[in-house]
Amino acid sequence: MKLFVITAILLFLISACGRNTDLPQDNNDENAPPPPRLHNTEDDELAVHTASIGGIHAPVDMGGRILRIGTLQEDVLSLLLSTSTRGEPDPATSTNYTRDRMIWDNARRVEREFNFSVVEDIPTGPARLAHQLRTSVAAGDAFADIVLASPDLILEAAVNHLIQPLDLIDLPESDLLGLQIYSHFTAEGLGHGWAFCSTTPNEPAFTLGVNLDLILAEGAPNPVDLYNSGQWTWNAMLDIMRQVTRDTTGDGVTDQWGLIGVPTVLLWNLVGANDGMFATDDLTPGIGHQNTIQALEFLETIQQEELIRRNYRWTRDDTGFGYWPQVWSMAEANAAFVSGAHWDAAIINRQAVFPFEFAILPLPVGPSNTSGNTGMSGWNRGLVLPHNSPWEGAELLMIMEEYFSWAGYEIERINDIPTPWFNGIYLDGVNAIRQRDATRAVRQDLALMIPNIGFGGIAHSLSPPPFPDHPNWQNHTPHEIAEIYYDTIQEALERFFR
Repeated sequence: MKLFVITAILLFLISACGRNTDLPQDNNDENAPPPPRLHNTEDDELAVHTASIGGIHAPVDMGGRILRIGTLQEDVLSLLLSTSTRGEPDPATSTNYTRDRMIWDNARRVEREFNFSVVEDIPTGPARLAHQLRTSVAAGDAFADIVLASPDLILEAAVNHLIQPLDLIDLPESDLLGLQIYSHFTAEGLGHGWAFCSTTPNEPAFTLGVNLDLILAEGAPNPVDLYNSGQWTWNAMLDIMRQVTRDTTGDGVTDQWGLIGVPTVLLWNLVGANDGMFATDDLTPGIGHQNTIQALEFLETIQQEELIRRNYRWTRDDTGFGYWPQVWSMAEANAAFVSGAHWDAAIINRQAVFPFEFAILPLPVGPSNTSGNTGMSGWNRGLVLPHNSPWEGAELLMIMEEYFSWAGYEIERINDIPTPWFNGIYLDGVNAIRQRDATRAVRQDLALMIPNIGFGGIAHSLSPPPFPDHPNWQNHTPHEIAEIYYDTIQEALERFFR
């Protein structure tokens, strides 16, 4: 009965903090992962009613060993958990003393109960870090047991078998390999998960800024209501953009749009929101996949109907003509939707206080979506476990999960930091919740990390040329684009992985 009460409270807290954690729907499912067991007290009833300090796994004596962490920034734990102070927190200087104190006390508990100490190895620059990882693993003695690596380094290390596939680690009751309440994968591909980090929100995801005043003034449906009722679809978004886009002054020139954003960024995320792909798991082009074609068709409609504000500013550089997106000001308030990467926050002191009623929404999922993903990205930085460390992978994962579980049953404290959007804007309330949810609903595609894929050409080939005599502008159908760019993507993948 006690275990049932603890489990029920834990599930309630998870749902309350608005995260897309995949929880078992049937408590009687024998295959469902168990909830975390907190070992900070011997009295389970007391643990439910008091602030707990971490503890997923029963302590294991590591014999006083040294845990070496390779990182370019010192005090990596504070970095990963977003503490507002380094070293022991001081209530006079800490901006969130309760959170900082819990993280600090939990870290000391982990080191005491598991009997180990931490040493950070800080190379001089990314190139040196990559060199040390390559050479030390090849020599049979990894320079660090855990490395905080950039996306590029993770990919190189995975391809060259320098790091362990995390999903092959045998760790009973693992959080990362189970519910992912405190930790999650940051790099998945090539058939495995390669890097992980805490669930503390620190990576902005693609979302839409919504000008509700403009939308409602045009008599269009409220997209937030559509989202809340499960009716937020591509067609719903398209209908709103069509209703809003018009000439408001009568001079024959469109001055109000459905969308402001960069076509290339929209391309990535629309494909991700329809479970499409640019590179398949076996490293072949996914540009011809039916889900990808559907996303191209949707972007084609947006651009052909000129529902997106164009940028006609061209600049020349050493590589020829370039398409450089402007950063439009929010104060113009002349679009229903604006992609987050292109809000100019400087005029409002980098605060999410807008001259209209504002909301954050994820992209609607496409008609072929089955995953719930609302965007696409490459890999994110995270912790990797090099081969040829004297530590077992299960031991390292266990310790990091203990560090990350500092919030214990108070799971809502994980999100008790400013939620980042773009250009220094931070969100709160339901907007923060929707933004945090979007960070866990992203399809990772290796193609976004490979040079010379040609995404700009793909996106702009769907548009009628603003300069008809310009040779770099084409006007192809999605199926034509799939044929044209298949070889380009294949060559880029082969060149990179060769």
